[in-house]
Amino acid sequence: MAKLTGGRMTPELVLSCGFAHAGLSMQGVYLYAASQGWGARTRMNFDREGLTKLLGLTENHNFTLMQCVGPKP
Repeated sequence: MAKLTGGRMTPELVLSCGFAHAGLSMQGVYLYAASQGWGARTRMNFDREGLTKLLGLTENHNFTLMQCVGPKP
């Protein structure tokens, strides 16, 4: 990817790669959940500050999405 931008990883490119990685990772989780007969739901609206504190993360971490996975009712 850096070759496409002349060796520069711009902030926009880094952010785009992060979103692409999140989407691909979530797709894998959805596929696994389906293979187990489970449900999976992606959430974009959640308490980011509370979750950051709960997990003990720093300002260097950023949440893109959250995914809930488990047995179907």
